[in-house]
Amino acid sequence: MGRKAKNVIFSADDRARLTNLVKKRVHSARKITRARALLRMEKEETREQIQTFLGIDANHYYRIKKRYLSNGLLSYALEELRRSGPPRKVIETVEAQITKIACSDVPAGSVRWTLQWIAAK
Repeated sequence: MGRKAKNVIFSADDRARLTNLVKKRVHSARKITRARALLRMEKEETREQIQTFLGIDANHYYRIKKRYLSNGLLSYALEELRRSGPPRKVIETVEAQITKIACSDVPAGSVRWTLQWIAAK
């Protein structure tokens, strides 16, 4: 027989934060799914019920639960972890400048900005 799983129990502040996060729907879908999973874990629904309702697999369920229980911080359980890979090639300031140029008036005699014109400017 397996060991009993730890229950997820939130403080009133954490529960309110999760509830507001789910209700507002202004965050990423991944973050909202994690919040919904945590709220359902506290209600002591089974893993299968939560998986079926949210459309997640067992690994996703266990990862969310483990991240919350290991640290006890909602931010750790809800936020994306840094991923490996090369650093960004374009930093935010350069990206903002490119967007500003692309959203400005197009050069005379053309329909839209081209990559060459954006690079030249």
